[in-house]
Amino acid sequence: MTATLSVKGQITMPKPIREKCGLEVGDKLNFLLRDDGVLELVPIKQPASRLKGMLTLPEKAVSIEEMNVAIAKGACGHERD
Repeated sequence: MTATLSVKGQITMPKPIREKCGLEVGDKLNFLLRDDGVLELVPIKQPASRLKGMLTLPEKAVSIEEMNVAIAKGACGHERD
């Protein structure tokens, strides 16, 4: 399959390739230029399981009411009563 580089430097990836790679609008690709001159496009897709352990557990459990208050503060930029 071939694609043509546009004046703006854009390429439309053929649909069979997008489907085979499971690519969707907004997905990111990493461009790798190998020493032999071959260009590789690698989808940047990581499973959610890779996020495990990135955040520490809170010292104490937070209630739904406390979460709602924190959300309200953040949404309004100030504390709501």
